[in-house]
Amino acid sequence: MSNVVKFIPASLKSNILYRTARSVVLFRQTDGYRRFRQNFRNDRRNAATYLKRSKEPKLHLGCGENLLPGWLNTDFFPDNPAVVHLDLTRPFPMADASFDLIFSEHVIEHLPLAGGINMLRESYRVMKSGARIRISTPSLPTLLAIYERPSDPDHRRYLDWHLGAWLGESAVRTPAIVLNDFMRNWGHLLIYDPETLRAMLKNAGFEQVTECELQRSVDDRLAGLENDKRMPEGLLALHTMTFEAVKP
Repeated sequence: MSNVVKFIPASLKSNILYRTARSVVLFRQTDGYRRFRQNFRNDRRNAATYLKRSKEPKLHLGCGENLLPGWLNTDFFPDNPAVVHLDLTRPFPMADASFDLIFSEHVIEHLPLAGGINMLRESYRVMKSGARIRISTPSLPTLLAIYERPSDPDHRRYLDWHLGAWLGESAVRTPAIVLNDFMRNWGHLLIYDPETLRAMLKNAGFEQVTECELQRSVDDRLAGLENDKRMPEGLLALHTMTFEAVKP
């Protein structure tokens, strides 16, 4: 909208039709409008249709723009009609024992602690016995290591990228500024360490909790799912930890 506005003559900007159109465009960009729009979606029906037709139901939590073929892709604010709205802090609108696999990438850190606990408990409930869950999320120990050892070549590369991509106008460009920005930017609410995430998975009922490398899994169906193209090569793997677990 802002790119178009600069080409509009000042005399036209006072026109009531222009002001009305501008208000509509701005309202459509608000969370209020997106919440209002959800009332008219067919998410429950679309999810039920997917489950009815899929021989191997797979649930993708918080997909964003990374839609996975063959999965039920969900997000809180879907911008694509193929994506189903799902609030991870509330009961999932799916029956018990519905899914064979669940995957989420850089999602749980956007929820408060109670929301993350709910996400894992509800995931456990809607998974079949023997089903596997895969959770990728930023690693607190790695972020602290980047802060404490900024001269490490990999850490320096991440710091330079973060400063350039997200803090280009910052007058102060220290590792502490990057760490604070990461903790608060993009709606982050809670950054996990392995001990905490393991405990939450086990408290939800999961067993065989195992840490994995990015893009790799003992189950081929869960390999190569992370969207690492959104960052320079190697940076997503650098600050991400990934855990898998099984519902007994």
